[in-house]
Amino acid sequence: MTPMANFDPFSDQLVVEDGQIDYSFDPFAATDIEFRDKEKELSLMKLHRPRVSLKFEELSVVAVQRKGFLWKQQKQQKQILKNISGVVYSGQLLAIMGPSGSGKTTLLNLLAGRLSASSNLSGSGSITINGKKRDPGSFKKLSAYVMQDDHMFADLTVEEQISISAHLRLPNKVSKAEKKRRVEAVISELGLSGVKKSFIGSETKRGVSGGERKRVSIGTELVTDPSLLFLDEPTSGLDAFNAQNVVQTLVRLARNGRAVVMTVHQPRSNIFSLFDMLLLLSEGQIIYFGSAKDALPYFSQLGYECPEHFNPADYFLDLISIDLRSPQLERNSRGRVLYLHRAYNETLFSKGGNMITQNEVSPKIEEEPNQETDVTDIHKYAYPYWKEFFLLCNRASKLLVREQGVSVIRAAQTMIFAILLGLIWLNKGRNVSSTNYIDIEGILFFILINQSFISIFGTIFTFPLERSIVLRERASGTYRVSAYYLSKTLVEIPRSILFSLFFCVVLYWMVGLRDSARSFFLFLVVIFLTSLTAEGIALTVSAGAPTPQIASAIIPLFLVVSILFGGFFLSNSQIPNYFVWLKYMSFVKYSFGALMHIQFDDFQFQILVSDCVVCDGNQVLSTSGTTDFSLGGNIGLLVTIMMIFRVSAYLVLRIRGPKYDKNL
Repeated sequence: MTPMANFDPFSDQLVVEDGQIDYSFDPFAATDIEFRDKEKELSLMKLHRPRVSLKFEELSVVAVQRKGFLWKQQKQQKQILKNISGVVYSGQLLAIMGPSGSGKTTLLNLLAGRLSASSNLSGSGSITINGKKRDPGSFKKLSAYVMQDDHMFADLTVEEQISISAHLRLPNKVSKAEKKRRVEAVISELGLSGVKKSFIGSETKRGVSGGERKRVSIGTELVTDPSLLFLDEPTSGLDAFNAQNVVQTLVRLARNGRAVVMTVHQPRSNIFSLFDMLLLLSEGQIIYFGSAKDALPYFSQLGYECPEHFNPADYFLDLISIDLRSPQLERNSRGRVLYLHRAYNETLFSKGGNMITQNEVSPKIEEEPNQETDVTDIHKYAYPYWKEFFLLCNRASKLLVREQGVSVIRAAQTMIFAILLGLIWLNKGRNVSSTNYIDIEGILFFILINQSFISIFGTIFTFPLERSIVLRERASGTYRVSAYYLSKTLVEIPRSILFSLFFCVVLYWMVGLRDSARSFFLFLVVIFLTSLTAEGIALTVSAGAPTPQIASAIIPLFLVVSILFGGFFLSNSQIPNYFVWLKYMSFVKYSFGALMHIQFDDFQFQILVSDCVVCDGNQVLSTSGTTDFSLGGNIGLLVTIMMIFRVSAYLVLRIRGPKYDKNL
């Protein structure tokens, strides 16, 4: 007898039973019975999750646009949202729908407390949690926000990504064993058990699928057991089946006592049928807010009957979209939208302006207390600083070890340049005379240029992606930016030392620079400090620039100015008085000065002619103008500039962090 198999939605495999295969699985059936065991398993490990009601009244957002030149600017205001009101309770899934440009994401950001304070948007209205004005600090811990773009480290596994989020964000009083069980429960609930050891991946590295990646992003936020879950178009970019799976997951999360709010553009009918509440937006105005199942009868009463066998979501979007193909079509569609908006306001007025109550639409919530809980007493960070620092060091170490492609390329680049430069200037240092010492100056200066470019461009093409991940994690209150930055810096220092060592061991002895252990190790220190300084410049600019393209356009300005005033191309006498200050800001000047002192301090030349103009290394230093500071002074000033740029990178990263409007 043939074995029987049932589809397990958590493992994506067939379960064989009773000797027969059953192919009757309906992939679109979403019932609570299928996942009851998983929900019970998760409920055993619940944290103290408060029940919440999120109420928003008269929300409006205005965008201020500036046109014209700086001295003749005109301000224009555009209304993005107009008097939006509604409510969502624990146990409900609220879907915000509307055509592109209707204000869906702006409304979601406003509700989630993510409306940028530095943008040209200004919000007004009232948002309350359990009847109280929300506190930004406690609200961040009470809620979770899943962005449309899944910014995560490609070299972490699914289990590691969720586990790190759990350890950084769950309260310190929760034991390690409980955190581990919590992570396993979230992975199981999201159907990720089969890929928990797989890397997340990226565009260039193979990893989990798009649907699994989206669920990992949800799991990263879900592991804290939030009472409110906000998602910006979680089905965007997914195929129909994976989109269905994601929304089914969100329904289960809502049934487990959470309030879930999501934006969605154009769901298929099976997904639309899963929504509890529906908010339709057009031109920043509410067209409908209420139970999703009552939307069809509501529009039918207004004379807009959805055709049979037609996706309601498609029909609603066609109904509330502005048709810009011709002036007549635009006029007709705007008139229809205005009529629907007025009809909604009249319907709301006829009900006395009352919001829909929780009992009218909420499904049954299992194992949740009936009373709503005070949500103001929640700590800003889950861990003390030192624990946070060591957890981030552990993550940074894993990422550094697994970035084999970047490390191999950087190592190959270092060795190739070391050998190439060594062959070009082979044994030049062993035959220094009073007539060719200028060649050694050129070698030393070019070494600094080479190391600066390698360090800068090794950072500028990798840090912007990491910065976007850090911004997302900081917005969720995961950790302190100082703990992240310090852990990143300390973990990367050994790699920088190793690359500098490879470079110096090969190049120094091929060129034949000054033959002493002291000179070699001082040379290595200067090269290492130069690399750290160049990386600091790249980090500072990348942390402040809005895009990698802008950062790559700004950084050469710093580097070229430092090279120009570094002491090789322009002597002190050639620098105009009004540019003298640039000389002292050039880190290359101090690096070059240090290398010149290492090579030429008390160095004796081979005298090839009797009437030599420059007869020893001290005269070279005097002639080249590198005697402004001693060897120790140059190294000390180089360390100072390196620290300035490293601290500047931290300050810029902190200042350019997420800032949100706290007035609502």
